[in-house]
Amino acid sequence: MKKIKNLLTIFLWLSYKKLQLTKYYLKTFSKNSSKEKYCVLKVDGRVMHGGLVDRLKSAVLVYAICKANNIPFKIYFSSPFKLQDILLPNEYDWIISKKDLTSNIFDTKIITSYTGKLKLKFNYKTQIHVYNFGGGYIDHINSQFNTDYTFASLFKELFQPSDKLSLLIDDIKKKIGGSYISVCYRFQSLLGDFYEGKHFENKLLSFSNIEREKLINLSIAALMNIKENHPNMQLLVTSDSSTFTSLVSKIPNIITIPGKTVHMDYTSNEEENTYLKSYLDLYMLSGGDKIYRVSGKGLYESGFPNVAALMSNTEIEFIEL
Repeated sequence: MKKIKNLLTIFLWLSYKKLQLTKYYLKTFSKNSSKEKYCVLKVDGRVMHGGLVDRLKSAVLVYAICKANNIPFKIYFSSPFKLQDILLPNEYDWIISKKDLTSNIFDTKIITSYTGKLKLKFNYKTQIHVYNFGGGYIDHINSQFNTDYTFASLFKELFQPSDKLSLLIDDIKKKIGGSYISVCYRFQSLLGDFYEGKHFENKLLSFSNIEREKLINLSIAALMNIKENHPNMQLLVTSDSSTFTSLVSKIPNIITIPGKTVHMDYTSNEEENTYLKSYLDLYMLSGGDKIYRVSGKGLYESGFPNVAALMSNTEIEFIEL
């Protein structure tokens, strides 16, 4: 009964989201017959799209389904910045301009999915606009369509870093000077320096200074254990907390990437370099010989390092405090 209740809740919530999205479309009967047929992943701020890796993972998985069904795929990513300012098409051109999008509800099939399932049928519509796609995995798509895609190969087909991002990646790699181990921590709002909505802000208020200090000490102890396991390697540490990265940057052979980190669903007016920082973290994590994700004791089991590992088929190990 609990499972049925949960599925019903998801269905009703998604139906409500679709209803909300219809207000952005024209309701006239004149069809945009001049528009091309596309499945478009839309990241335009009209709904909560998730963080960086939620958006990129959605792009890869929806692209995989489109590719398996020979459906042209596009990405319209305009919020809180234009994706092509940071990531460019590599082997597949996914860019679409606003003027090429359908704007009439009678031409457009709207999809929001958090169950990992996506049925791409136009049903007499000109375009399919996918606003969210969560819960899916490349293995599920391969089993459904009898394909043998890998996340890494699809990601490479879609994306390459912009010149600006490439230069930043090269600069950090030169600073490291060779192979390295990647470590990722996700504190959310527990250290008071990362905003992710009211829920986590309230969670911070119930988290005492003593608990905060204890969590930092446990996190550093876990880092030192990883360091002992790789005595001849430098460790690249990424985190959503600038407080934590500032502390660990003082430890020998620990590399951090300076800059502010934000959640893209909760910011809209930051400078481009702020958003660029998250992509730099992701690519640098992905470039390590091995990735560690540290969680537990309030730390979030982030999908950020998981996607970094998928991007390059890098081994990932989960450390529980």
